[in-house]
Amino acid sequence: KFDGVDDYISLNDIQLDNDFSVQSWVYIDSNANISYSDVGAHIFSIGADNNGNWASFAFGVSDVSLGVNQPTVFCEFGNPPANVFAANASFPIGQWVHIGVTFDGGILNVYQNSINILNINTGINVSSNSNNVYIGSRGPYWGNSTYYFDGLISNISYWNNVLGNQQIQQYMQCPPTGDESGLVGYWNFEEGSGTTAYDQTSNGNNGTINGATYSNNTPSQ
Repeated sequence: KFDGVDDYISLNDIQLDNDFSVQSWVYIDSNANISYSDVGAHIFSIGADNNGNWASFAFGVSDVSLGVNQPTVFCEFGNPPANVFAANASFPIGQWVHIGVTFDGGILNVYQNSINILNINTGINVSSNSNNVYIGSRGPYWGNSTYYFDGLISNISYWNNVLGNQQIQQYMQCPPTGDESGLVGYWNFEEGSGTTAYDQTSNGNNGTINGATYSNNTPSQ
């Protein structure tokens, strides 16, 4: 569980390129604070630092960004607002929701419970980046509680290929085993204790848990 104040997980060696996919189960309850600009409460972020650099890629949930008035999934590719994109559906509160994001040479697709809720040609070439990779935060450099995720994250995975809708639906119903083609990192958070989130692939991209705690509230798969 991420407290929305200062909890996050830091990762290493996740290389962002122009073809990638990210999947995660996410739970946000009605008391959570997601009223932030840009991509809101961050679920995953690469590249934001204390030198004024925005995330090369990040996604999260906000109920105020770009003028929305309901919880919505957002994706960011650099300096907002021009490089921030909102999904075309409300994010359900108080239940586990599966989010899939794919980026194919500028084409951004977002899936919510395997339903496509955003398909857009962004015209963006993402900046290749492997620095400052976080789950549940844009990173500690941004201070206070800004952009920190308030809720639960489970079974998050990063891929260096573009997953199709059928694959996203498959992994929503049955999580990866860890040896799938293109799977760079997969964290299922089943350790139950300690400060290491173990990568379930053989790539060894283990995460360091900073404050976040384990919960018995998990998605049913």
